Parts: sequence; structure tokens; C-alpha cells
Amino acid sequence: MANLQTTTDSKLKELVIDELRWVPDVDSTEIGVAVTGGIVTLLGQVGSYSEKVRAAKAAMRVHGVRAVAQEITVRSPWMITDAEVAAAAETALEASINVPETVRVVVDNRVITLSGETGWQFQRMAAEHAVEHLRGVQRVRNTITLTAVPAPVDMADRIHAAFVRSAELDSKAINLSTTEGGTVTMRGFVRSASERRAATHACWASPGVTAVHDELVDNF
Repeated sequence: MANLQTTTDSKLKELVIDELRWVPDVDSTEIGVAVTGGIVTLLGQVGSYSEKVRAAKAAMRVHGVRAVAQEITVRSPWMITDAEVAAAAETALEASINVPETVRVVVDNRVITLSGETGWQFQRMAAEHAVEHLRGVQRVRNTITLTAVPAPVDMADRIHAAFVRSAELDSKAINLSTTEGGTVTMRGFVRSASERRAATHACWASPGVTAVHDELVDNF
């Protein structure tokens, strides 16, 4: 059994390396890949935080990858101050039509921390995406919270209907439970990491959702 797992992980490593080489905006020459039990660890250095994010997304696209551990460091070639990063972040947030004025930014040692409240998960993520590509950024910490709103009584039914509409999901394999506070729990099976992400995104798209608990089991 151990030899079978080693072979599987070895092949998965090759596929992840091939995918990283395939992505044009990721320099894979200084990225190392290790795989244990379907868990991919990315190591090495890249030139920007956004490139680090793209590398992780590329690895997650590979069939059979269960999760990605990010141990890549950002080697910034730019001499830039926290004040300059903060000013650029403020400009980027103001320019994004999906980021409300309630979002705040703090920069320490070129690590951006986002705080404040938004009404929707997509607004939280829009704020993160707006600043992750900025020059000199080492990391982005997203501590933005969601404004509590009444969850619709048929929230689970609405999310399940979204599952049924999705070509990426097997809606019969995923069960949902919800609370009055807006917490959604997913149980069941998924066939890929991309299916897991699609299910999570569908949950966050529902009004009133404040948290998504993933208890899905890999079936690949």
C-alpha cells in the first residue's frame, strides 16, 4: 500500500510541475514541489505575492490534489516602503467597484492587513484581489468580517438549487445543513479540488451566509 501511495504522489508531483511550467505568468524555475498523500507543498521563491497566489491556484487545478501548503517566499526586487504600499493599496481599493468604503488597510513590513466589514463574501475577496498584485507586497491578511443579516429560511434549498444548476457539481453527493446565524455545513463527497471550490463558492453566493464549514470527503 505504501508503494502504491508513493507512485501516486510521484505522478502527482510530475503533473503539478507540468502545470506550473504551463502557466505563463508563473516562473516555475525556483519553485519546488513535494507531495505526500495528495497534499502538495510548494517551496522556493517567486518575484511577487500575486505570483505566489497564481502558483497555488495552478497546483489546485491538477486532478488528484487534495490541498496545497504554501511555503513559497516572496523575493521582492523593489525597494519600497510601507507607506508607499499603503498608499497604493488605498488607491486600488478605492478603484474597485466591489469594495465598500468600510474596508480598512494597515501595512507592516509590506504585509497588508485588511479589516472592516462587508455585506458579501465576494466583496471580501474583491478587496483581497485588489491589493494582492501590488508591487512589493509580501503577504495579504484578510480579516474583514461579514455584516450579520437575517438568513432566509429556505437558504439550504437555494444553495442546493445552485448546486443542481452547476455543471461542476454532483448535487446528489453533497448534503447541506444551515443555522439561523447563517452558518452552512457541507457534508458528502467531492470528485476534485475544483468541485470543492465550486461548492464553497455557491454557498457564499447566498444572502445571509456568514460562515461555510467544509466537512466534505475527497472521492478521488
